[in-house]
Amino acid sequence: MTAIGVVTGLAAERDCLACFPPAARPAVRVAGARADQAAAAARELIRAGCSGLISFGLAGGLAAGLGAGTIILAERVIDARGRTLLADSAWRGRLAAQVAHGHPIVAGSIAGSDRAIGSPNEKAALARSTGALAVDMESHAVAEAAARSGVPFLVIRAIADAAERAVPAWLAGVIDAEGRPRPGAIAAGLLARPLDVATLIALGRASGRALAALRRLALDAGPSFGFDPVRPGP
Repeated sequence: MTAIGVVTGLAAERDCLACFPPAARPAVRVAGARADQAAAAARELIRAGCSGLISFGLAGGLAAGLGAGTIILAERVIDARGRTLLADSAWRGRLAAQVAHGHPIVAGSIAGSDRAIGSPNEKAALARSTGALAVDMESHAVAEAAARSGVPFLVIRAIADAAERAVPAWLAGVIDAEGRPRPGAIAAGLLARPLDVATLIALGRASGRALAALRRLALDAGPSFGFDPVRPGP
């Protein structure tokens, strides 16, 4: 039986796990930055025999002071309806202890959203309503699928856009179903909004730092990410 399955939104997030030999690499599905596809991917991994799930990738910052590359090892996920889903505490504790010396880990809540949250005002409002440190579009879907099947889950996310940084709304439509940016859509967006060029350059650099942090964490965690199927958490 496959031990763990990993759901990412982007192909670049999946590629962070290429540091492992193919035979040791966990099963990974890319959701194309869509919550519905993340839910389907999680269910597929469970049907394939995965006994633990990880939501792995980038996130938007909600709390002040969390810069690009900050790793969030979430204690819980809060969905758009306000429901709280708890990450597996024993699994989370093992992973945190395993990587503590090389990676400052921030604990707390992560918010799930079915749509991109890009403006600082929206981020601030979501932070106030949920108390979450960050937001992404896959973790709540993975958490819900795991809860329905009685499978433990973790959320490992790196901040890409800090709370005060605006993300142009049109960027939400440039990712294809395989989680890759569509160059034509980006070019069209910049043609319509040329002043966003500097913003995209800054976002690209910040995302690069976040992806580098995820790769380093994966290397130190190892392909099992501390999962022990015989010692599930509460």
